Amino acid sequence: MRHFLPAFAVCLAGSAAAQGDDPGRLDPAVLIEKFSIARPEPDDRTRPVPRPALRVEPALERRAEDLRPGPLRAAGVVRSGTAEAGFVTGELILVADSPTEAKAVAARIGTPIGAPLRLTAGTPEGRTLSVLRVRHDPRRPPDDAVFDRVEAASPHRFTRVYEVSSEAARDTLTAALALQLAGEVSVGLNWIFEPVALDNEILLEGVTPAGAGFVNPFDLPYLNGEGAARIGVTGAWHLLKAAGLPDDTGRATAASRIPLAVIDQGFHDALDLSMPDPRGAAAGRPGGRACAGGAACPWHGSHVAEIMAAPIGNMRAVAGPAGPVAGPVELQTLDGFESWSLLAWIADRTAPGAAAVPRVVNMSFAATVPDLWAWSTVALDLGIAALDRAGTLAVAAAGNDRADIDAVRCVEGGAGACHETARRVPCELTGVVCVGALG
Repeated sequence: MRHFLPAFAVCLAGSAAAQGDDPGRLDPAVLIEKFSIARPEPDDRTRPVPRPALRVEPALERRAEDLRPGPLRAAGVVRSGTAEAGFVTGELILVADSPTEAKAVAARIGTPIGAPLRLTAGTPEGRTLSVLRVRHDPRRPPDDAVFDRVEAASPHRFTRVYEVSSEAARDTLTAALALQLAGEVSVGLNWIFEPVALDNEILLEGVTPAGAGFVNPFDLPYLNGEGAARIGVTGAWHLLKAAGLPDDTGRATAASRIPLAVIDQGFHDALDLSMPDPRGAAAGRPGGRACAGGAACPWHGSHVAEIMAAPIGNMRAVAGPAGPVAGPVELQTLDGFESWSLLAWIADRTAPGAAAVPRVVNMSFAATVPDLWAWSTVALDLGIAALDRAGTLAVAAAGNDRADIDAVRCVEGGAGACHETARRVPCELTGVVCVGALG
């Protein structure tokens, strides 16, 4: 196969959707090219050159416990400046052209976890890739010389010290780098996403107590007002009505309904949705993790789903932009909010013959991957390409921490003088609509 080498010389975000032979589809070959570099010939250096390094910082370990509890699958954290992300230690994700190829590499480095996923993405002929999760053998000593090879591939580009939460986390990051540079398969880390939410004072409009009063959506500035917050929702409702999609009750006919999906945490059992489909979410169970900035958001999934697709004109507190035509709305909570569980959900929804493929999926979570490991998110790029091929639009939150997700670091004399300091995923994945906020 054409292997995915690290994109050390490529700016990772802000690019347009890559197109293949079919202008309406993402081409995985273009995604692969985006994550490739040429290997330079060894040179004769007469003086030492700074190279990237990993330093164990035990203070990060406390945060790791919040990301993925449990004795069997520990979490690690890597930090570089303001970019900080959690991942499952001891796990790697392999991407290959066939299950046989992926399993052969897995047999040399550790133990496969479950069966490979199949992702079909991009070109009209539908190139299918195998994605396999592997438990890395902890007895394999870390290859510290890998950082010399990183410096040789991208001179002076990654010269900083990256902090990691434990020796196990350091070994996982080093093993992933070494295997990626070997070029046999593409390698990913099982990054752990963090829920992203606005303060509850804004989102709790979705659970206003009965009898507390009513508000006309046409009087709400954020739906139909003036200024920067005007988003034209009520005008869109008029257009839907003019097109004959909803009937006189404001509900869409069965033939006009558009399936949607919300991947989140915390779905209460009194959701204001005309056709909820809780296939992967436990109704009535609050989310167990804090959202961006540490704010409590036990029912964030409910708020998002209702703001997205609550019916109109039923005297409930929320009226969603997609309310007149939504249905069914799939509610999904990921296992551990991990990259692998997102890939598994995508593989299931894009498999041949999959029922009720969502037209839009909303993802209110994120991981900020430091620049040196940005290549390890390529499997997620390919997953989004598979959704695109299936006709699904992916929408993700940029976050609410006022961070510049396009921040750039420039290195004088380095390969590709400027590059982004981190990659925000899934927001910055190729083909995702990344949504910010207005103050």
